[in-house]
This record gives sequence, C-alpha cells and structure tokens, in this order.
Amino acid sequence: MAVPSRTTELTDMAFMRNRVDAALAEFLDRKACEAAADGFPTEIIKVLRDFVFAGGKRLRPLLSPTVHRVLAARHAARSDAARFGVNTAILIGDLALAWSDEILHTAGLTSARLAHVLPVIDRMRTEITRGQYLDLLATGRPGPDTDRALDIARYKTAKYTVERPLHLGATLADAAIARNA
Repeated sequence: MAVPSRTTELTDMAFMRNRVDAALAEFLDRKACEAAADGFPTEIIKVLRDFVFAGGKRLRPLLSPTVHRVLAARHAARSDAARFGVNTAILIGDLALAWSDEILHTAGLTSARLAHVLPVIDRMRTEITRGQYLDLLATGRPGPDTDRALDIARYKTAKYTVERPLHLGATLADAAIARNA
C-alpha cells in the first residue's frame, strides 16, 4: 500500500475525519482522566463524548437521543429528572464551548493566524445564537412568514454548517478572501 502524500492527506475527507475524530477522542479522554484524578464524576464527559461521536453532523447527530433526554433517563429516579437533564445539558454545552476555545488556543496556530481566525469564530457563534433565538421565538407559533423561516435556516444551518466553516478553512489556509468576509 502506498503512503499518501501530504496533498492527498489534506484532500481525503475520510482521512481528515479520522484525524479529527482521533484528536477529539484524545482530548476528551484526557479531560476524563483529569476529572477522575480530581475526584469529579466523569458522566458529563461520557455523555458529551457519546453525543459527539454518534454520527451525522458533529454537533447535532442524526437520530440519536438529545443530551438532556439521555441525562434525564440516567437520573430517572430523581423527582426532577427532566429539569436535571435540561440544566445539565446546558452545562455540558457551556463546557463544550469552553473546551472548543481550549482546543483552538492549543492547536499550535501562530498568533497572527489565530488573530485572523478568532473574528470568524466569534461571528459564527453570534450567528448561531441569533438563529437559535429566532427559532425559539417561532416555536409553537406557526405562521406564513417564510422570511423568518429562511432567516432561521440561514443562521442555524447555512452559516454555521457551510459558510463559516469554509471561511475558517480559508483563513487557516491564509486566504485573503476570508479576512474580508
């Protein structure tokens, strides 16, 4: 079997996904070991790990239970299991956000490249939050406003799943066009 060239490695989607999976698994394993060493329960790290590796899009696996429902089921004996699940899922989301920053800041990027990437990350996070808020406003209130539905899809899906990741890739590749986005 031939050893893939560097160019092939960078364009082979399965190869890149495997590298990302390995890096995420190593990071989460390290965090679980740190938590265990500190005497902290590792359950939330396991739930996050299961969610991340469930398949589909990285942050919203297809046809897998949501984090809050998994946690509510694990703690079904509690009288407040549903609320516990929701509250703990919010904490896991906060933890995942903090860890995404940690991963970014420890990725070995030069300070110049990091300075170009951070505004794209910040903008993406703002856009997804806007989209989520619009979605919450519209939940349970169907109406004929297709512009609102398109805005939700644009901010929650198109920008977050396609547009901003492309800008991040271009920025990491040092493309000038991403700086002007």
